[in-house]
Amino acid sequence: MTRYRLLLAGLLLSLSVIGFWTPIPAPTDVVGIIGFAVLSALLLDLAARFRARDLYALLTLAGMYGLLAALFIFPHTALTDVPRTLFTRALGGHTLMGLLALLLFFGVRASPLTLIGTSVIGAAWGIWAKWSPVEVWGALEPTPLPTLLIALVVGLVVAGGLSELARRASASHMDFRLSPLGWLIAGVTAAGLLLFQAAQGRIDGVTAVIVLVLAGFCAAILWFQKRVKGGTLLDSVQAPTRGTLIRLGAALAVGAVIGWLLPRTDPDGVAILVSLFAAYGLMWLPAVSLVLGARAFGRQARALKL
Repeated sequence: MTRYRLLLAGLLLSLSVIGFWTPIPAPTDVVGIIGFAVLSALLLDLAARFRARDLYALLTLAGMYGLLAALFIFPHTALTDVPRTLFTRALGGHTLMGLLALLLFFGVRASPLTLIGTSVIGAAWGIWAKWSPVEVWGALEPTPLPTLLIALVVGLVVAGGLSELARRASASHMDFRLSPLGWLIAGVTAAGLLLFQAAQGRIDGVTAVIVLVLAGFCAAILWFQKRVKGGTLLDSVQAPTRGTLIRLGAALAVGAVIGWLLPRTDPDGVAILVSLFAAYGLMWLPAVSLVLGARAFGRQARALKL
């Protein structure tokens, strides 16, 4: 479903660019928009093809997004100092933004607990968006509060408009599989994005191979989890309503204002968040692999009556 693919692409774009506060230099911004569309189609195809059904599949899809987004769209920031930025930005920050986008896409509700969590995320975003331009990107001044709020409104307008389009179409897990022609177009486009970034001097062959191997490992995890029957995440896809986005946006804005107003600490909020991004980037893939491996061993042990 093209409208749902566009919705996920818009959510990924809003969260990686605005949520992770990552600049995309012109004319790469046009290339980036194409990249988000390709990644959205790829993630939804894999979710349908391998019948993604649980949190581990969601984490793996988000990880694949973080890796491929770093390679095709954000190598100028996410792959500048491998392996450090590979863990803090590709497997860390962008993967977390991908997870949030997928949670929104797969039908998160604006419950009281969700709104509290959104406010906490908003506070972290307020700190990050204010100070990361100075601490990470070398800006002379922190981001003004009106700029943060305007960016938030822009992200909500994009998500809201795409949600309204998607809500006019029905969805089932079979709709999201790419045809052979679709795969060919996606593959050629991805190769073009890779060549473009390489021509800009933003990636090298070794880094590209490392990222693609890790992305392939994520695909193997999804394949390993595949089941013939049973429900999938795509069965519950429902574009967020206008009311849900408004409530989540309001909670995010409240948290962002609080985070922006908080005084600097030692260590400061940016250093703490970078450490959290790095910890997440280092831990999620081994943790998912360990849990799934333990599950597989348990099934084999029961089958052999060990």
